[in-house]
Amino acid sequence: MNFKEFFDRRDQAYVSVLFYFAAHNSPYPRNQLLQDLSISPFILKKTTEELTHIMGELELDSKIMYVDHLDSFVFVNYSWEDILTVYHYLVDNSLPHKVLLYIYRHNKFSIQTITQNLAISEATLYRCIANLNALLKEFELTIRNGAILGDSLQRNYFFLSFFLASIPIEDIQKNVAVPEIKGFIDLLEKKLGIPLTPSTKIRLSLWCKIINESRSMKLPLSRVILKLTTELQHDPLYTIIKECYFLSISYSALLESDYTVACIYLFLLSSFPFEIEEAFKDDKNGCPSSLNKVEIMNELILTEINKQWHETDNQETCFLDYHSKFLLSQIHCKINYFIGEIVSYDSDQLIQMDSTSLADQQFLRRLLALIEAQVSRKLGVAEKFYTSWVYSKLISQLKGTAPNPIKIGIHLYRTPL
Repeated sequence: MNFKEFFDRRDQAYVSVLFYFAAHNSPYPRNQLLQDLSISPFILKKTTEELTHIMGELELDSKIMYVDHLDSFVFVNYSWEDILTVYHYLVDNSLPHKVLLYIYRHNKFSIQTITQNLAISEATLYRCIANLNALLKEFELTIRNGAILGDSLQRNYFFLSFFLASIPIEDIQKNVAVPEIKGFIDLLEKKLGIPLTPSTKIRLSLWCKIINESRSMKLPLSRVILKLTTELQHDPLYTIIKECYFLSISYSALLESDYTVACIYLFLLSSFPFEIEEAFKDDKNGCPSSLNKVEIMNELILTEINKQWHETDNQETCFLDYHSKFLLSQIHCKINYFIGEIVSYDSDQLIQMDSTSLADQQFLRRLLALIEAQVSRKLGVAEKFYTSWVYSKLISQLKGTAPNPIKIGIHLYRTPL
């Protein structure tokens, strides 16, 4: 789903116009705006007026003005920071966001308590919950009987995505500044032998904090994770994470370490690109994952690519290439274990810019159809984009048309999580 769906219809118009202005050059022809955003002249006029009013309230220098002789709007004295400031102002005043934050902080709630706390009527709350349930269905979650119901892994993943799309990164950084988590990530960085970017550390810290808070609220353990703890015992990456966790987290947490480590493992394996070659140097089959579902999906895609370009001389070299298989493992881990997506404003821009630039579109669509059949669900817009990006990289490498060899680095601006 797109991040805009967490706003009501009025605020969706505000956000659409705001980010449209950010993505295009001023001036903005009125007729083009009406066509591209599918809104009425009245809504466009009221939206631009209200956005300018909000910018004034926030004491920003930026403003939106209509130039009559050009029949166009201009956005003056603005910066990307101004746009994000207005966006987060809209988030903070959005009822769906307020309801979700309340539910996250209170594992169980009553209708009377939440309506009093948010100063809304019961009818308003029920309408909001009905709309949220329509969105949460994509994550296989639902709000019922005063709680979010569904697998805990999915719940944690949803709130990770929700927070990253709605809270300023500076605020997240302050909120996740927990000494034990910092110690764990610093040790993990040292053991892996790679430098983690600030963005990577913030996202990983947020994931660890969400897991810890879900355990402190005594939420039911994820059935998905419980099934994996035995399967992962001899995985090299799992072993490194577990060692770091033991050394940095308090002893009171050790009884549940296998469960927590498995949650962190899935997150790291799905947040590509991520270099971990050293950990798998003794892995005879060259597949950087002990997850059976991921291995099956890897082989399925490699077999299809092999059949399509069987005449290529260097096919065996490509299929044994570590980086290629690691990219496959990462995207296939995400598809198998993290269902749903929230396409944030920055990812939305990236997908719009890059999605049509990939070669072999028809073959890529065939591969995506195979994956959808494998997991018995439709992939989301972002999932399709990132999966196509990985497959396209592998195909280009095999055909010898890749401008550079595939390199695994820490580039979380392209992460599917």
